[in-house]
Amino acid sequence: MSSSKTVRRTLVLVVLWFVLLGLVLWFGGTPNHDVRVVATTQHTTTTSTTTTSTTTTTTTTTTVAQTKSGTKRCKALEPLLADYGLPADPFSYIAWRESRCNPDAVNATWDANGVMTWALNKNGTWDTGLLQVNSIHRNLVREVCGKQALRNNMAGLRDLDCQLRVAARLYDGGKGLSHWRMTYKQDN
Repeated sequence: MSSSKTVRRTLVLVVLWFVLLGLVLWFGGTPNHDVRVVATTQHTTTTSTTTTSTTTTTTTTTTVAQTKSGTKRCKALEPLLADYGLPADPFSYIAWRESRCNPDAVNATWDANGVMTWALNKNGTWDTGLLQVNSIHRNLVREVCGKQALRNNMAGLRDLDCQLRVAARLYDGGKGLSHWRMTYKQDN
């Protein structure tokens, strides 16, 4: 075999390998390791009397380990989803499909000056967090999680408590799963 045919064959094999790798990653390939999700929930209770005021803050930390099980679900998160009033089965799938159970997932990038340099969404919006809440919901995020959640390109949505409270409001707002309809209907 001539050297040009060998080079051409090697080049074709390398290109096919990268295409195959891209397809595996695009259609659900995930690293074979554990993902640890830590949810911190704060509840504040204020009790007032005529002369003194007492504020009690309770912080509950829930650690959920999600291992690669072959199912298209975030099974370990299902009890937490139910605690927020979200139906576990569809939202477990949505979390897997949207972020591979990663509360830090974001589908855009910004430069050092805060200018968006890339976004998956063609309309210039971006999605953040476990359930990939879209940036068009800025006002709801501010209302549910506070103004600080909007800082650094809505980084507050990377907090699992904030993300799930916003998702619960979107779900309870009368539209059910419609905010995630493309994700949920694709495979179900």
